[in-house]
Amino acid sequence: MTRRSARLILGALLPVLLVAGVARASLPGGRVRAFGSPSFPPYTFVTERGAPGGFLVELLQAALPADALTVELGDWQQVSERRHRAEIDLLLGPSFSRASATMLEYGEFLVDTSKPGFSVEGFLSSFTRSTSGKDLQRYCFFLPVVETRFAFFTRKGLPRDRTLKETLRRTVVVRRNSEGHFYLRERGLAGDVLLTDSGAEALYMLRSGEADYTLMGISQGRYLAGLLNLPDIVPAEEPLFARQQGMVVLHGKVPLTAELLERLRAFRERGGLRRLSAKWLPGRSAGLLDSPLVRRALMGIAAVGAVLLLWFVSLKKRVDVIVRQRERIMDFTKDGIVAIDRRGRISLLNRTAAELAGLSGDEKGRHIDGCIPQLGLSGVLESGERISDCEQNLNGRLVVTNMAPVRIKEEIIGAIATFRDTTEIRAMAREITGVRMYVESLRVQNHEFLNKLQAIAGLIQMGRADKAVAFISAEQQEWQSTTSFVSEHIENFVVGGILVGKIGKCRELGIAFRIDPDSSCGEKTAVGDQTLVMVIGNLLENAIEALREQREREPAIDFAIFDESNRIMISVADNGPGIPGELLERVFEKGFSTKQCGRACGYGLYSVRTMVEALEGDIAVDSVPGAYTEFLVTLPNGGA
Repeated sequence: MTRRSARLILGALLPVLLVAGVARASLPGGRVRAFGSPSFPPYTFVTERGAPGGFLVELLQAALPADALTVELGDWQQVSERRHRAEIDLLLGPSFSRASATMLEYGEFLVDTSKPGFSVEGFLSSFTRSTSGKDLQRYCFFLPVVETRFAFFTRKGLPRDRTLKETLRRTVVVRRNSEGHFYLRERGLAGDVLLTDSGAEALYMLRSGEADYTLMGISQGRYLAGLLNLPDIVPAEEPLFARQQGMVVLHGKVPLTAELLERLRAFRERGGLRRLSAKWLPGRSAGLLDSPLVRRALMGIAAVGAVLLLWFVSLKKRVDVIVRQRERIMDFTKDGIVAIDRRGRISLLNRTAAELAGLSGDEKGRHIDGCIPQLGLSGVLESGERISDCEQNLNGRLVVTNMAPVRIKEEIIGAIATFRDTTEIRAMAREITGVRMYVESLRVQNHEFLNKLQAIAGLIQMGRADKAVAFISAEQQEWQSTTSFVSEHIENFVVGGILVGKIGKCRELGIAFRIDPDSSCGEKTAVGDQTLVMVIGNLLENAIEALREQREREPAIDFAIFDESNRIMISVADNGPGIPGELLERVFEKGFSTKQCGRACGYGLYSVRTMVEALEGDIAVDSVPGAYTEFLVTLPNGGA
């Protein structure tokens, strides 16, 4: 058979052989014989149990079935001899370099399968035109797994940034037939270096001072230094060179090469290679990061990062100024302001809100219900409804609250509440009401005085001077009796003033005004004067309104006030029409009134109850239709 015929037959059978070879490599009977060095940790070494171990051994065991693999570790010098006897199919641990391939006699032709666009089928089709089947056994296929960076290791304290020539002026030791040894031999620099049989021996020589530097893979050096507890042995600042570390398929076994490439690719895609690298290769990083292009890119990124950092610092300063200005504005606002996020945690709390709620002001981040439960702001998050002008008792103070959800694109992201203490507003209103009351009292007294003055003038004109004198004496005695009782027993001038005013109004309307003779009220009370004016004024005005149309019996109001036992008790009773039982529970509701009026009604008793409850007092009503109605108010007066 001619050589040309052999090549044609091989080319025709190549696809069949390839598929069949891959299938055989996957079968239990197709065992792969792998060989590696016992002194090449962490890639290949003998474990404490005497079994092969290391990164490449575990990688191969993960890629091939256990019954299809045999791993043997031995003297690396046996490779050439055992290769010729066809006792080895696969070498573990070599790097891809022509020097190592020549010295260890992998084969006459070493093919790098990591080249871009490499495929087994394409490679076979290219050399079958000039290569016989027998010559195929002279080929070896390099299968890269990881990139290993090589650097000089030395003791801490020795310079680590020397050039290669400066380093070689000192004592250098390398492992025999290692990639570091090959690297120095290629450059004619290995003549004066010391040789050892293992990397561990080289590190021990560094520690003892027998050598100053050793050249080995960074991953291997760090692994051995940690394993041998040599923390003072460290690598140089920059790697010297890099090599692809992996496996070599001998004897031109294309099917085995294809099978391993496919299995290693699948193992890498599953994340297995990354996990093994993290376990066995400490500090390993891709050689790409050591390239000048990437270093320049990283320097550019660092420069951009520095510019961005300066910009962020400037922006932060401006934002801080704006935030401080906003906080100052919030703190000087008389309204209390509280904002919460979507989880109900406080994101904003100004000084007024903290004071009204009795908080310290450091509650940001806490849940609103744990700080101000009576506010009910978390309910706005759930309902999404706005609440306006809601009067609430907040920490013993009457406030008017407005609450609303905060939305972004119809999604509720929080809620905000504003509330104002109504004490000042009500004080001003009561002040105005008090002035109006005194003006009204003077008007009534002036009108009554004019009427009585006319009566006196008529008696004098009729020649009844004695009657005129008696009339004046009776009126003076009655007025002095009322005013003197108020001034003697009601020491609080504000309460006395409103009583005198209401007494005058009742006299004008023909309503009897009776004050309990045991009534008393001190000049100074823990309850504010405005509160007493509001409570007494509203209750008496309601009683007067109820008696305006009284026709069945003489209208009368009974008033009593007692200041004793740290309590102030106020009683206002009238003999008017009374309140039906079904309406008795509603008299304190906002806007509810039993009177038919064209103006706003139903706010007096509501305001009284709100104020009393804010002071932690009690208010009660008792009524019998057609007989009487009595309101009884009790207020604490512990600070009197």
